[in-house]
Amino acid sequence: MVSDNKICNADRKLTPPSKIANYLIAIPIIGFLLLATSFAASAWGTSEYPVPRTVSISQYIFSITLVIWGVVAGLGIKSELRRNETSLLIFCLLCTVILYFGPIHIIKKQYEVEWPTAHLFAHQWDQRDSILNMAAKGGIEAIGVTETINYYDLEQLLPDSPSYQWINAEMSNYYRIKNIYLDTSNK
Repeated sequence: MVSDNKICNADRKLTPPSKIANYLIAIPIIGFLLLATSFAASAWGTSEYPVPRTVSISQYIFSITLVIWGVVAGLGIKSELRRNETSLLIFCLLCTVILYFGPIHIIKKQYEVEWPTAHLFAHQWDQRDSILNMAAKGGIEAIGVTETINYYDLEQLLPDSPSYQWINAEMSNYYRIKNIYLDTSNK
């Protein structure tokens, strides 16, 4: 049997609803500020929307913000259930449903749109990789590769590209081939 003293101690440990409500308001604001700062350097430096490959940082920040918000909301629900009050409980459950189904819907839509392109890009990149690995094993010093689709704004091996020398040098170091160039003779 639980003593009355233990029940009173458990009630004292409950977080006040106003404190939980403050956290539930502050966490998304802090998350938004972190998201804004993660894009600030790229957007300010290039004066355009950040390239898609930099979005992974913001997705991580968004996910962590949701997890922290969910933990705090869970603590709020727990304390509200003990107090038999429903205002914060209803708010937390409603936000949880919205925050759960919103990202799932977005992920589903993004998956439907991007999957065919990502699959084609991965297939083309795997073909290029196997060709370059065979050329390296065969001792070939210069090789032309076919162009892949421009997925995630990856720079191509185009000689007129400002980053051509850097990309060529890095690919050459990786595959141990002296010169890798884009073969445009099949176009």
